[in-house]
Amino acid sequence: YAVLLMLEALHDILVPLAFSGLLAALFVPAVRWLEARRVPPALAILLCILTAMTVALGILLFFVYQTSALLADYELIRERFVDAYYAVLDWLRERLNLTREEHQDFVDEKTDQVMDALMTAGVDSVKVLGHAAMLFVLVPLYTFFILFYRKLFMRGLYLALRKTPPERVYEMVEQMRVVCGQYLVGVSIVLFMVAVAMTAGLLAMGMPNAFFFGIMGAILNLIPYLGIFSAAGLTAGYSA
Repeated sequence: YAVLLMLEALHDILVPLAFSGLLAALFVPAVRWLEARRVPPALAILLCILTAMTVALGILLFFVYQTSALLADYELIRERFVDAYYAVLDWLRERLNLTREEHQDFVDEKTDQVMDALMTAGVDSVKVLGHAAMLFVLVPLYTFFILFYRKLFMRGLYLALRKTPPERVYEMVEQMRVVCGQYLVGVSIVLFMVAVAMTAGLLAMGMPNAFFFGIMGAILNLIPYLGIFSAAGLTAGYSA
């Protein structure tokens, strides 16, 4: 229990460290390749991190641009979701045999709940944005120092595991690095395939903003089970 409390208290530090460790494992081959070509270690690490940040910023700017395009159709989107909302309410009234007064009370109650949920979501969104901004700063810094001092970390492991032969320790670390790197590469391939498949399907159906919904669906697919259904629901709601 004490360990869980400590992890909860330190999650703001441990989460960026975990992301940084995964990214460092992914960048090690590229850093070694650059260092083998006489690129200074610090510069090699910076080049890898800046490349990754450029890709991340490109994806973020793409979503910002597509979101601004969606906001141009705000009234249309609002009308569609309002129509769908009242269609569900009418269906519930018929199924539950509610009177008009009971139906109106039900609508008012659910509307208040939705507004409270939206206000809570707005506050949570600000917290999430702040946390994301912190990650965007801390993760590159942690990744840089993990890669720059990786030989020092290895010496520390050798000392901590002095009863284990250094060759065995190095082999275990390399195996962990390869597994982490292969995991990230595999996830990236799956995201790419889902994005291409969804975008191609939406383009074939004449769906506007197909690239946005295709990439969004691929990213939401990272959430087990619920992600792909959420993406499908948003896409269907927009195109209805």
